[in-house]
Amino acid sequence: MKLPVFEEVKTTDFSVPVLVKLLHRAGAGRSAIYIHLTAKEAEQAQTQADAVVSAFEQLGVHPNLPYPCYVISPILKFHPVLNVVALEQNLPSHFRQKTKRLKNKEQSLLNRVKLVSDKITNLDLSELDQAVKTEMKEHKKLYKLTRETHFLEMLLKSIK
Repeated sequence: MKLPVFEEVKTTDFSVPVLVKLLHRAGAGRSAIYIHLTAKEAEQAQTQADAVVSAFEQLGVHPNLPYPCYVISPILKFHPVLNVVALEQNLPSHFRQKTKRLKNKEQSLLNRVKLVSDKITNLDLSELDQAVKTEMKEHKKLYKLTRETHFLEMLLKSIK
């Protein structure tokens, strides 16, 4: 197995069938990828990012698991599914490795990573995503309740 380094997807045509072919060729789900959005306005950038998400859905690959997909756009600030960065230099550096011969220990760790990534791709990721979101909501609710309790305890301490 090769190291999961960044693969660039170059396109000016953001139609879903073209994106499906390009993402499949780039190894979406098997390595980290990034796509430059060519839009000049925020609405166009949003539709291009939505087309990328639709292409991932048609491929049956989650855009963030096991390896993420990054969208590079100085115009688009946020997307609910994709990771958005303004410049190529802002991409995570741990996926920017030069390919070299791996040592035995590194190869065994990489094989273990491959097994885990295969397990992740075999899961129903949309169901897992929903479970994580509901768990996050519960944690936020718990945080709000404990924050108020903590404030009242500190107030009680200061009064004594």
